[in-house]
This record gives sequence, structure tokens and C-alpha cells, in this order.
Amino acid sequence: MDLVRLVDTVFDPQSVLDTPIGHYLLIAATLISLVGWLLSRKNTELRKMMAVGVGGGVATLAILLLTHLYPAGPMPPGAMA
Repeated sequence: MDLVRLVDTVFDPQSVLDTPIGHYLLIAATLISLVGWLLSRKNTELRKMMAVGVGGGVATLAILLLTHLYPAGPMPPGAMA
């Protein structure tokens, strides 16, 4: 395996989430960011960075949840009528 393909595989977020423990890693990273946010002082740069980490993790988890709940994607207009 060449180095470029290895780096692309390691740094590709989709390939990480496709692994059996990818979702658990994302949840752990979100929880670590949340604990860091809770333990940091107010109005510091660290707290702002942790808030961005928590927001990104929660947004990614919400997208994953929606793709598992609705694998076919959004319903076409007028399909419920």
C-alpha cells in the first residue's frame, strides 16, 4: 500500500465512521469535549474550542442518526397524500 492511499484512508472521516468502533469513537470524542467544556473556566479560549468540538460531534451524530432512521433519504413531495 502506498503512502498516499494510507494517508487518505486514515484521514477520511467516512472510512473511520464505517469501522465497527467508529461511532463509539465519535461518541467518546464528543463526551471528552463536553467534560473539557464543563471543567474549563468561563470566557476562555479552551472553553470556546471545546464548545466547537461538542457542537461538531453532536451535529455529526445527528446526521448519522437520521441516515440510519431514513436510509432512503427524504420523502418526495406529495408521497403522503
